[in-house]
Amino acid sequence: MKQLSKQAREVEDILAFARIWAPFGGVPEDETFVKFGMRPWRFIERLWHILSEKPCDRAEVDQLLQAYPPTAMAVTGPDPDAPTTSDDHTRPGCAP
Repeated sequence: MKQLSKQAREVEDILAFARIWAPFGGVPEDETFVKFGMRPWRFIERLWHILSEKPCDRAEVDQLLQAYPPTAMAVTGPDPDAPTTSDDHTRPGCAP
């Protein structure tokens, strides 16, 4: 059986964790830090980066989009001056 690299394992772990928590509105804030050592905004940023590079199911993306909207905070980090209007919620696409 082929062993995954550390980075590939992290990608799979993030996707699995996001999928598990999506029906409950997303991962609790403290869980992203405990499991991955990252703040929620970084987890969301990483998740959408992963999804932009992987083939994915549209229904799954829609569910993840509801639980983890890619807001300005997810892109820029915890900047209190970053705009967060409904226009900032763009629909991410899947990798071709």
